[in-house]
Amino acid sequence: MTYLKLNKIMDTNIERLLKIGLYAMSKSSEEERWFPGHIGASLITIALFIEENSLNSEVEKVIISKADEIIDLNLIRYLDISSDIKQSIKPIEDAIAVNVENFSADGHGIIYGSLALKAIDILDINISSDIIQGINKLILLAQNDNVGRYWTVENYKTLNIEHSQLNHFKDVYEAADYCLNHQENVLNNEVINDKTYYFSGSRLHEVTHSNALMLLDKLGYSNLAKTGLRGLEKQIYFNKKQPTELRPEKNHQVFNPLEVEFWKYPIKDYHHYKLAYAVFNLFNILKVKNTDQILKAISSHWKIINV
Repeated sequence: MTYLKLNKIMDTNIERLLKIGLYAMSKSSEEERWFPGHIGASLITIALFIEENSLNSEVEKVIISKADEIIDLNLIRYLDISSDIKQSIKPIEDAIAVNVENFSADGHGIIYGSLALKAIDILDINISSDIIQGINKLILLAQNDNVGRYWTVENYKTLNIEHSQLNHFKDVYEAADYCLNHQENVLNNEVINDKTYYFSGSRLHEVTHSNALMLLDKLGYSNLAKTGLRGLEKQIYFNKKQPTELRPEKNHQVFNPLEVEFWKYPIKDYHHYKLAYAVFNLFNILKVKNTDQILKAISSHWKIINV
């Protein structure tokens, strides 16, 4: 078996993590579930966070150590992801198209797909057909979801929603700005009548889903991004359905991914990394001014997922 040889002179840490992330994302599809894709996605988002933000050396060192912990913990062994022959990435694009047309799994198919395309774009190498097909499969697996995941909704895939009940965004920029600025009053994930409801999880994915659409738009897939807005609008609608007897999470701790303490925190969930990247990528693109206010609200998510 040929293993991916990571040239520590030629490959930067960013390139190394992007390659490993793509491999892990593709390999996870063998489990026939979409959730294991979080491992590869977290490595890609860690690499992108380093690439896009001005970090001091201590913060970057700790971030890299966290990425290496993920790799070691999951015993990831890598095949070479490159190919001598240029392979079409159309299978990834086609799988994303299925997900933008058919909202599913809080947008995970779109999230995985956009991160894969972003990583491939940065690496600028020929990716092997096996890796491309594995990622295609993972993205399509996101169509297999618990249709009763939202409160009081028996089947979110078949529910007809009146046009007037939805937010309607003119573009991905307006949608992302809305999602960033509407993360207050977050409920804990709860088990009610033997059924798990991811109240916080689905809310935080408004941010990562809108960020994924933004990435698609920036990569030149404006039609996919525009079509995907309809699914995001449905997601926001479903997330507004919450039990009135529950009280929002009280959190006085503010998490800031630019600070070393964020990465030294006892992290228990891969969304810790994915959300950090999405938030700061949107901060940078949208040139957000009220970052402190937004981080204060979104910090409830980081607290909840790491309990």
